[in-house]
Amino acid sequence: RGGEVTACSVLVILLLVCFLPQTMEKLGPVKSIVTVTALFFSIIIISMAGIKLTRTSFEYLAQLVNSSKLSNTSSDNDELEKEIEFRRIESGDDLSNGRYNIWSGGLKVWEKSPLFGVADIRIDKEKLMSGKYDISDFSDEFIKWLDQADGNLHNAYIQIIVNSGIIGFVIMFIYALFMFIKYVKYLIDINNRSDQVRFMVVGMIFVVVIAFAVNGLFENRLLFDRQDPYGLMFWFNIGTGSALIGEVKEKRVSLINRNSRKE
Repeated sequence: RGGEVTACSVLVILLLVCFLPQTMEKLGPVKSIVTVTALFFSIIIISMAGIKLTRTSFEYLAQLVNSSKLSNTSSDNDELEKEIEFRRIESGDDLSNGRYNIWSGGLKVWEKSPLFGVADIRIDKEKLMSGKYDISDFSDEFIKWLDQADGNLHNAYIQIIVNSGIIGFVIMFIYALFMFIKYVKYLIDINNRSDQVRFMVVGMIFVVVIAFAVNGLFENRLLFDRQDPYGLMFWFNIGTGSALIGEVKEKRVSLINRNSRKE
């Protein structure tokens, strides 16, 4: 489900950044918005139909294999399944696949040190202690899921506030807001479209960064993750896009200085 939300966010930003500006020049604002909206829902419907078709196909193939096994086995064997359903197996009793309990447990950890956070949230069930906080007042459900998570809260933003507290979260929020405004200001400035290659590269980087940010609602890939290359890709893309935008600003300042000297 996290993948589906991430894919939808990528599609929306991709259409807004790359497709909508070009259609507005040809069709005007109203027709272009209608066209982009229709295209978005068409892609979603086709994707959902494709997923359903793939799932049904796998179920059919599994039924063929299962039927051949049943035909070669005694009919007295009641342990064999006669129907096979191709679906994901949930871990936990909720749609979040156990994440609600992990997030709730993580926030209870944050309550132990709200200002600066808890650097190491891994727990020891036998001692009912971690290196930083007491978990003796936690429910068995929270302890179970925190132990299984082994320090990974499966939400980048909860992970940041738990590990670094309100101070760390506010710093990251200000930085993220600054970078978001920087990218959006560049992309909505019509003068920047004169350099088509740079504009498209920055636009694609923005799409990738937003996709990682949305995926952060379901996985911790941005910070406090030691073995995930996605975090490296996220920060590399942010830095590359920021550098490309910065070069445009430097060129404009240099051009203004040259014109002022001539005058």
